[in-house]
Amino acid sequence: MKRVYGIESMPRFETLAKLARTDVLTKAYNRMAFDDFMVKEVAAARRYKAPLGLIALNIDDFRTIARQHSYLICDEVIVEVANILRHRMRTSDLLFRWVGHMFVMLLPHTNMDGTKIAADKYRQDVSEHNFPEIGRITCSFGVIEFEEGDTEDLIIKRAEAALAEAKKEGGNHVVTLHKAAHDTPQPV
Repeated sequence: MKRVYGIESMPRFETLAKLARTDVLTKAYNRMAFDDFMVKEVAAARRYKAPLGLIALNIDDFRTIARQHSYLICDEVIVEVANILRHRMRTSDLLFRWVGHMFVMLLPHTNMDGTKIAADKYRQDVSEHNFPEIGRITCSFGVIEFEEGDTEDLIIKRAEAALAEAKKEGGNHVVTLHKAAHDTPQPV
């Protein structure tokens, strides 16, 4: 017997589809959603010659926080960082929980300068926030802009390289990285 699903089953399907693309803890998009959005945003940037910024960030000294506090406190920190980022985001920006205490943000129609400015505001918002039970924390930010010839993999590699350089600078930094200068990140 063939079963036909009507309009009444759509809300349930939409709910399941949203859950499959959302990080349970932070309610940010997950990596699976990132892959889909990244393909679409890169295609749009290529087609319309529009800028596309990407920010990779993670919480500085998270291992120390994890050693000193419970996993529940660590989860609360991750959730609060996501909320701080979400509070300042434009409606067109996209937030993803990449892995653990690392996030990625896509900023459509935003060039390198605009992405760097946004990242520095996020950095300041996090560093000025008082987290219950642990006080203040910081995050490091790697900033890149989609450049002609980039693949999705190259974009992520460059963003992670910029983030690694920000961590090397001691954390609480924003580092930009152009494709041509992949070997020489530029601290802000």
